[in-house]
Amino acid sequence: MHGPDRNHEGSFPENIMTDENGKRRRGRIIVTVFLASTVLASLAITTWVTHDPKMISLASGELVPHIKCKEVLDGRTLLIEFPGSTQTVRMAGLELPSGLYDQRLNEQAVRYGCQRDSITVQAGIAKKVLLGWVKRHRVSIIHPYDEERYDDEGHLLAYVAAFGLDVGRKLIQGGQVFASTEEHPYAEQYAQFQREAQDKQVGVWRP
Repeated sequence: MHGPDRNHEGSFPENIMTDENGKRRRGRIIVTVFLASTVLASLAITTWVTHDPKMISLASGELVPHIKCKEVLDGRTLLIEFPGSTQTVRMAGLELPSGLYDQRLNEQAVRYGCQRDSITVQAGIAKKVLLGWVKRHRVSIIHPYDEERYDDEGHLLAYVAAFGLDVGRKLIQGGQVFASTEEHPYAEQYAQFQREAQDKQVGVWRP
């Protein structure tokens, strides 16, 4: 039995992939989906920035969306490609675990009540986890202060968001980093995330 004659009136329409009108229609669909996904990502980031009262006060223009991370330097520091320049960004509110058996490790063990081995292990894991969040994906930089601030090494202090989520929060919740004592708008929330990680005994908090 033969299939229907495609040249006969009432036969099946030509495949949308080969029909010229179908090609144009498919192109419009792809563009529409891309634009919609971009808008949704921007809305997700905006929601993260503004859902907390302390974050609403951020000045307009403090959010720099959809920029490229060129390199992850450690578990809280990234090389970011801004429009027209490249800048090293250190994620605000995070303290890296010490990867060496040195004085800083001893201080962290005493201050946080953590096992030294758990601290040194997470020092390496933090970088890998951060890389997993930003590798091959655009990120957004949120300036947490009224003006740009830099640490003693000249790194820009900022929050980093990927997929509309606060990456610093995720690192703290996983126990890959400590919540630092430096002042920033999200300090209380970061401290709470750290207490939750401590209760769950994850990452640096493993006994």
